[in-house]
Order: sequence, then C-alpha cells, then structure tokens
Amino acid sequence: MREIKQVLKEEPFASFLGMKLTKLGPGTAEPELIPDDRMLNSHGAIIFSLVDSVFAAGSNPYGKIAIGTTTNVNYFSAFKSSEILTASAKEIKKTSQTLLVQNRSRK
Repeated sequence: MREIKQVLKEEPFASFLGMKLTKLGPGTAEPELIPDDRMLNSHGAIIFSLVDSVFAAGSNPYGKIAIGTTTNVNYFSAFKSSEILTASAKEIKKTSQTLLVQNRSRK
C-alpha cells in the first residue's frame, strides 16, 4: 500500500496538476485537486484525469498492476477556480482476472 501511494505521489501528470492522494485503502482511494485559472477551459480533461488517478490508486493496492479497459464519465457541471474537487474509488467486484471499480467525482 505504501508503495502505490509513493508511485502515485511521484506520478508526473498528477503532480503537474497538483493532485494529492488523501485516502488509500484496499479497493478504495480518494484524491483531491484544487484547479487554478489555467484549468477552467479544460474542465473535462481535468475531471477525467482526477477519475483516472483515483481508478489507478483504487485498483492497484494488491501488488499486481491493473489497467483500465473501459471508462465512462458523465459531466454534470463545470467547476470554478480554487474549488476543491475530489473523487472516490470503491471496489465493487474482484476476480482473479478482473476488478470492477466504481469512481465518483464531486466538487
């Protein structure tokens, strides 16, 4: 668990965006991001990046590398500068070959 937290802390794109992992457990994760003015015209990319990072954190604590096969994101509203964005990952089902993770983002 400590290893995945360190890997995600050093992940270049998440670091560039200022994303921080605030919670990590078996099958769960929560990062947060505080967007600045430069990010306002890219809200879809920023939210997708937050969701992708929470998926990586929530699906990789078992010592095996997991990759995403499908992601579906619905955007309901834009965010404002300096608004705290958070996301959460929750393991729904785990088999020997697949892991179903539900991600939610919120502001």
